[in-house]
Amino acid sequence: VYEAVESNRLEGVTATAFQWDAATSSWLPWDAAWFAQENPQTTDPQGAYGWDMPPGDWQVLWQKPGYEPAESPVLAVPPPVPR
Repeated sequence: VYEAVESNRLEGVTATAFQWDAATSSWLPWDAAWFAQENPQTTDPQGAYGWDMPPGDWQVLWQKPGYEPAESPVLAVPPPVPR
């Protein structure tokens, strides 16, 4: 996560992953505990965070006091390719 230019990294931004739930036709916060991960996460000094996501449609919301909230475009994660 960065402000204006990539060299201006932001620490302490809350990144929350939301998964599209077709049953309710809504975005729901992802229960990452099922995958031994945390959601939401807080960015480190390099503005980094990350998850290993299961297949589905995802969106990330970023929030930090003093900044407008921002969200990613919808990101489609395909199923793994069989070997």
